[in-house]
Amino acid sequence: MIKTLLTSFFLLGALQADDDFSCLYDALSEYCVMQDYDYWGAGVSAVKADNMKACLEVCRRTDRCRSVSYRAADKHCWLKFKLYGDKPEPKAGFQSANLFCFVHHPISLLSCERKGTDFSGANIHTLKNVANLVNCFAFCRATDNCVSVTYRQHDKRCWLKDRIEGDIVQYNPTLVSMNLACLSLL
Repeated sequence: MIKTLLTSFFLLGALQADDDFSCLYDALSEYCVMQDYDYWGAGVSAVKADNMKACLEVCRRTDRCRSVSYRAADKHCWLKFKLYGDKPEPKAGFQSANLFCFVHHPISLLSCERKGTDFSGANIHTLKNVANLVNCFAFCRATDNCVSVTYRQHDKRCWLKDRIEGDIVQYNPTLVSMNLACLSLL
């Protein structure tokens, strides 16, 4: 159901006016843009863009574009037809983002945070160097069978889960957890 909702955001064209997107970009880029990360592969096309915002604007107007990678040094903008491309990987000098992050933005996500909570067990994947909870959540949305996450900020570790609250819910002041079902209640 979540993946169907994600597809409908693109089909509905939730971002219409340039001013709306510009405001969203300015407010959300620190949450939605992954610094020093390349969403490698799954290319639609490559273009030149003055900055990351312009790169995302091109993506927004391009059929099938779901994410981008941008290299400021030479102003290359790669449009991707898959969230996170084929293989997201750390790469200095790159910025990458999924377009849906600017549609389904962190303000809604943050109301679903469970600070100090560990959804222990039921791990599908453990990811390193994930910038924040929003990106951890985005990885979950792009992963089959992922229904919840646990995130630790100090080492940027993200655990993707295949059970709504893991195997057991525990208190841990260094962790924050969230499940995708929460968003359907908002």
